[in-house]
Amino acid sequence: MNTKYKILAITLIFTCSIIGIFSIFGIGANIAAVIISAGVITLVFFRSINKIHSYYTNTHIKISEQIKELDESHHKGMIMVDTINELAGLVSAINNHLTLENENSLEHTKQLRELKISRDNAEFELSHLKSVIYSIAEGVIITDQKSNIILANRKAQERFDFVFDNNGPEPIEDVIMCPEIISLVTESNFKDNTYIELCRQFDVNDPETNVTRTLKLICWPVFDSEDRRIGQVIISYDITTENEIMMMKDDIINSISHELKTPLAAIKAYAEMISQGEFDNTNDAREMAVTIENQAKRLAGMIDDILYLSRVENGAVNMIPQAFNLVKLIDETIMTAAPIANESNINIVKKIDDNELECYGDYDLLYHAIMNLLTNAIKYTNPNGKVTISAKSDKSVIYIHIIDNGIGISEEHQKKIFDKFYRVPGAKNIKGTGLGLNLTKRVVEEIHSGFISVKSIPGRGSNFTICLPQLELGKEVLAGCTVNKNKYY
Repeated sequence: MNTKYKILAITLIFTCSIIGIFSIFGIGANIAAVIISAGVITLVFFRSINKIHSYYTNTHIKISEQIKELDESHHKGMIMVDTINELAGLVSAINNHLTLENENSLEHTKQLRELKISRDNAEFELSHLKSVIYSIAEGVIITDQKSNIILANRKAQERFDFVFDNNGPEPIEDVIMCPEIISLVTESNFKDNTYIELCRQFDVNDPETNVTRTLKLICWPVFDSEDRRIGQVIISYDITTENEIMMMKDDIINSISHELKTPLAAIKAYAEMISQGEFDNTNDAREMAVTIENQAKRLAGMIDDILYLSRVENGAVNMIPQAFNLVKLIDETIMTAAPIANESNINIVKKIDDNELECYGDYDLLYHAIMNLLTNAIKYTNPNGKVTISAKSDKSVIYIHIIDNGIGISEEHQKKIFDKFYRVPGAKNIKGTGLGLNLTKRVVEEIHSGFISVKSIPGRGSNFTICLPQLELGKEVLAGCTVNKNKYY
């Protein structure tokens, strides 16, 4: 039983007991009436207390239930109850607190949403950056300030034969077995916060092709927005081709210098002999003059090769298209090359069935291209050998073959002989600049929309083939139509 009921029961028992005692001892009715009135008042008082207590209890229960419901549903809301007296202030304070918490929650939700968007953007940008770095054609390695690899692209992993999943930092010495990279990173870390670019150049064996390649490593320090060093970037460049080009340029400069000096020396010597009258008769003077003329032509030919190639590369060649007899052009090249062939007793054979074979293009440029091939065949053919030049037409395409039985070209070098300045190793005793075949290829393919190819067997000779569009097809090409070169294979 609740306390209030216990108090009420005791009060009633006590009142009744007093009335009984008064009755026994004959106490007056007035006093009894007062006591009875007091009991009635007490009863009314406790009933009022009970009603008020019941109201407060129900209100507390409603408040508790609403707060519990808000907690369980994770919703934001207000306490909705009928309140009086002190409870009105309590409920108002609770609602004010809930309102403040709701506003704070909304602000936090907004900030959380903005942070999530920023995080997603940062993750996208980082992923995009990694994809770009991973796809770069040169090897890229990024390390932190403790020399741990944090990123390495595909090319770096292939080039230095290691595996890195880009999912977390790993010590560089545990991943890469290349001492040059490790020493470069170590040296870069010793530079503290100074921005110094470090370089290394070394040779490495390509595991796929088993070919030695020259690599260049460049290391840059990386700083954050507060100029604190946070790592370094190492990029590896394959400079094998660059080195080869530099060597070829040196060779071509030396070769050109030698080639120019030889005819100039002969011209100068014979010119001095003629000017000083150092000859016995008119025939000697005439022979000296012929020698000067031949050397001057040789000199002019080399200069023409260089100038023609420069003009073709710069697009400055003015093509003069015309229809002409191809057999006549070939006869002129044979006549020009005959003295060179006679020096080594080399026989030039012409095989053309149709003496009226017609071609369309620039006469001078094609003459220069065929002349280059013919003189090359003579130079690379052993004494007493044979060079054959033939031409035929087949389905609007003209095929010109220049075949020799000379020293031949290995398959490895056949892929490079049309490169500028390239000369087959071991043929340095044969005069040349390494420009003729490159010029011929450009004249045939870029200017005349044709095709040139080579088949060769070392020790047995070479077969150079030029394919050119004939008259009608040539006119279409010159008018801007596209010709499928695959048909020339």
